[in-house]
Amino acid sequence: MFDATETALFSDLPTNTGRQIEMDIAKSLAILAMVFVHVLLFIPNGVDTESAYGLIVGFFGGVPAAPVFMFCMGVGMVYSRHSQFASLFRRGLRLLFLAYLLNFLRGTLPLTVLSPWIDADAPFFQGESLRMKWLSMLFAVDILHFAGLTFLFFAIVRYFKLNKASLFVVGLALALVELLIVPHTTKSTVMNEFIGLFFRVDRNSAFPFFSWIPFPIAGYLFGGLLRKCRNKNSFYAFLLAAGSLLFILFTVTALKYQVPLGMRDDDVYYAQDFYRVLWGVSFILPWLSLLYFLSFCIPEGFLPDTIKRWSRNVNGIYMVHWVIIGWLVAVGFCVPLPKFSTIAIAAVSLGILLASDFLVSTYAHWKQPATDATKG
Repeated sequence: MFDATETALFSDLPTNTGRQIEMDIAKSLAILAMVFVHVLLFIPNGVDTESAYGLIVGFFGGVPAAPVFMFCMGVGMVYSRHSQFASLFRRGLRLLFLAYLLNFLRGTLPLTVLSPWIDADAPFFQGESLRMKWLSMLFAVDILHFAGLTFLFFAIVRYFKLNKASLFVVGLALALVELLIVPHTTKSTVMNEFIGLFFRVDRNSAFPFFSWIPFPIAGYLFGGLLRKCRNKNSFYAFLLAAGSLLFILFTVTALKYQVPLGMRDDDVYYAQDFYRVLWGVSFILPWLSLLYFLSFCIPEGFLPDTIKRWSRNVNGIYMVHWVIIGWLVAVGFCVPLPKFSTIAIAAVSLGILLASDFLVSTYAHWKQPATDATKG
């Protein structure tokens, strides 16, 4: 007798558990792109951002980077064994602490230590005093702040036991908040940066909550489907085809009606709106599908181990690479840095990534035996 449940794409219970290789690859490529784009944009190097190298790095440092991170963060909420209210709440607070610690280590501390030699007339300061820049760097809002708020948000979701339909409605409501409320700056730098946690009020609020929370929500809803998927090949084949068509449709529509997508404009990119989120998700779905099918071509050995390590240590690599860049930028305010060729700046980027990976891996290796000894 024919049983429809045997041919259904999704089961009633989780069947697709464990690590998802496409998520590991996506996060690893995202951290690779982020390091390269941050070096290109923040270290004075003389490389034209409109060159072929600049455009390629700029593209992969855009949609395939932060939006993919945030989407995968939502997927991780579904797969994590520590998704209870208390665990999510503690992790959210920890990420917020790390975010402000990173601000201090990469911005405030080098500006303080090197202040006697810094050229305060550099364009970076934009007329701000060293003290004001000290404050704005300390309270700037970046992706770690957003990650902390996201974990607190999902802690609330867990506390009230919101189902996926309710979460979808909440996501739409939060998108409307972003559309309907226009934030205003105040005379207080600290207050502006607090508002910047939720809305983009100035250049220091890079990833405000209301602009970007739809990505983790979309990832969470997607993760619920992925976890119950019986046949990933069929699932991702459908998403590759349907997602690609949607991405082309949204892109052509945006070009026809001159809807800014933020590809070359930081102010537009960091202030995501409803259309750009839809466009971003329409890219992410076929992107993950493509990475899933490409994962079959990856041989065993060094490469998959590196991918899993980068994915597992993504927060640490992110923090360490920013500390290195922050100190290099501060040194550049004291003594002129040499102009780099395209090959040289690519080598510097790769060097910073490898150094960050080495430092984080060494710390994790040092910490693990100590943890095991404590447990024993």
